[in-house]
Amino acid sequence: FSGLVPANTTRSFDVTFSPDSAKNFESTLSIKSTAQTGVSYVTIKGAGAIAPAPLVTAPANINVRSSSSISIPVSSTYAVSFTAKGLPRGLSIDSKTGLISGSSSAPGIYNVTITATNPWGITSSAFKIVIDPVAPSLQGDYTGTIGRTSEVNDNFGGIIQLKVSANGSYSGTIVMGRQTIPIRGLASGLSGSNPIIDQVTVSPNGSRYSVKLEFMPDQSITGTLAFNLPGSETAIVSGWRNSWATGSFPSSGIFNHRVSLATATVGDLTIPQGHGYFSQNVSTKGKASTMGVTAEGQRFTSSSDIGFAGQFTVWSLTHSRRGVVQAFGTITASTATGSGFAIKTLFEPITGRLYRDGYGIATPVDFVTLGGLYVPPTVTTAYLGKTPGSAAVISFSHANVGSSQTNPTTSITLGELGKMTIPTSGSVQNPSGLSLKINPRNGMVTGRMTLTDANRIEPFSPYRRVISFNGLVEPSTNAAYGYFLLNQLPPLKGLPIPLNRTSLLSGSWVLQ
Repeated sequence: FSGLVPANTTRSFDVTFSPDSAKNFESTLSIKSTAQTGVSYVTIKGAGAIAPAPLVTAPANINVRSSSSISIPVSSTYAVSFTAKGLPRGLSIDSKTGLISGSSSAPGIYNVTITATNPWGITSSAFKIVIDPVAPSLQGDYTGTIGRTSEVNDNFGGIIQLKVSANGSYSGTIVMGRQTIPIRGLASGLSGSNPIIDQVTVSPNGSRYSVKLEFMPDQSITGTLAFNLPGSETAIVSGWRNSWATGSFPSSGIFNHRVSLATATVGDLTIPQGHGYFSQNVSTKGKASTMGVTAEGQRFTSSSDIGFAGQFTVWSLTHSRRGVVQAFGTITASTATGSGFAIKTLFEPITGRLYRDGYGIATPVDFVTLGGLYVPPTVTTAYLGKTPGSAAVISFSHANVGSSQTNPTTSITLGELGKMTIPTSGSVQNPSGLSLKINPRNGMVTGRMTLTDANRIEPFSPYRRVISFNGLVEPSTNAAYGYFLLNQLPPLKGLPIPLNRTSLLSGSWVLQ
């Protein structure tokens, strides 16, 4: 204590001491006066007692989810230091306060003993920490779609694929725009709540992305993806768990899908008008491997986990990584439906002939998909839901095919094992010399025909346009669909232009 005590007043204060043995103690307090000479002395007496050993009360048994942050206070009196035995990996105890904290990714039941110590004794107390694994219904493989945004992925969208283990660790990739970004870490969250991912990941080019996902009880995932910058545009992420890895997906087999333009863009010559298509090999373990072709002949591949309700997705770059196709749909029994979009950016040289200006740049070109389980024909059945000997017609539309002087529409007769009888090439029934083949193993269709038209500039050299067409059998509608690429006829006036320099347009065909 220091300071002045005014005259005729009193001041109270406490004196404390820490005896080191059980006996009487006596000491003297000196008080110096500034008002008069001398020092006053006050005798202080006290008795020391034997200090007790520390008391420690262990917390109640606790349950937490693997990889969750943990903070457990310990109640104690007279303790000077603390130790603990049996803590799960990743947890530690503060030797001065007794606080247990950390994060453990090691599921199990842990018998923990806390020991408190002071100079007069040691006391221990025990409790249990239960680290719960991620629920079996949330472990496994996930596939998710990434929404298209101009800032995050140039409106190309993307796909995310993850594997989640019992201890909450996850790893996978984000494929978005023109980047493949690795992602790994530990799913967190309190026991009883949904596990979450909340991390920043770095792409190979150094961009930092904030990923936030929540694993829902219905085995779906939902969340966002954005640049790790304030005010960044956000892409929506939604996906599903493959719940068939330990079971059997009931709709396994080959699914053939046709891709058709949304109604609003049918007839727009700046957009390919043909039917794109893809075939999915769907395993009993809920994995779908996809091979497809766009309506202008761009091949693509993709893979996806099948969700608990039959969900699937297709995502692939096209046009030398300057375009994209994405579809999302559902397989139910033997039928599949879906929707998606396609983009082709402007990148071809001035000599480009096939949609050189691109499409879907300002507004992606939307499409719908329809598919079905493909079953190869037998000796008593043919394609298109018809018995051998029945007739079918292949017709062509769009790409100005209707303005040709040659009508390519042709009637054919279906035979056994998918074989066909086609009228003689060049006959009245087959003026385009159409040929057609269907692979009975997978339903893929290839064909060829020739359109002949008058050349008004050089009458003795008619235009002959040889056209290949491709597609597949789509079982749910008992028909086959595809695309063809048609050289446009040169202008009727001016210098002659060879066919190999005119623009190409995509048209559609149907066999039914």
